[in-house]
Amino acid sequence: MARCGEQLTLEIMNLRTQLGRLLCVCAVYTLSAPESTWARDTLQGWGFVAGSMSGVGLAYREWNEEGRGRHYGGLLFGSASSVAANFGANWMRSFREGAHSRFYLIYGAGAFAQAENPPSYMSCMESDSSCSIHDDSWSSSLTLNVGCGVGLDFEVKDNLRLGIEVPLQLMVSFGGEDPGFQGIYPIPSASLIYYF
Repeated sequence: MARCGEQLTLEIMNLRTQLGRLLCVCAVYTLSAPESTWARDTLQGWGFVAGSMSGVGLAYREWNEEGRGRHYGGLLFGSASSVAANFGANWMRSFREGAHSRFYLIYGAGAFAQAENPPSYMSCMESDSSCSIHDDSWSSSLTLNVGCGVGLDFEVKDNLRLGIEVPLQLMVSFGGEDPGFQGIYPIPSASLIYYF
């Protein structure tokens, strides 16, 4: 069993290494490209995002003429016995804009909250024929991610841009089974945004 865990850890480290190499190649491409005028226009867009610092779900992103941007993403979902919500707020600053790409600094925070109310159940003791009802109350947890890193977005098609970010994040959990400091991780995120 330990061998399987070691193999999985090695595969995750290899994936992070490959993602880091891809980001470096794309950054070099952006830095070597000629300056662009589109990047200095004000851009606003809606799309989808997946990342622990940027949120998971719907996203709004905008860039101003000075090369500064902001991003908000998240989603609320649930059922009768559980509710989960996540939200991310990030700020960005361009290092360099190419003809079809942008290399930037990203920093911000994301949160994932979850609450559960398991169904009630009855248990009976055979020895004395007594029964009791277990009415479990709501339990909740919150994971907070704060960090900064680099990102790259590039044009996929007219007005449609794919963003890839690799922020180094501090992760802290509140409530749940394992509260407290969880570690510092480079957790990648991706977004697909249509700009208007």
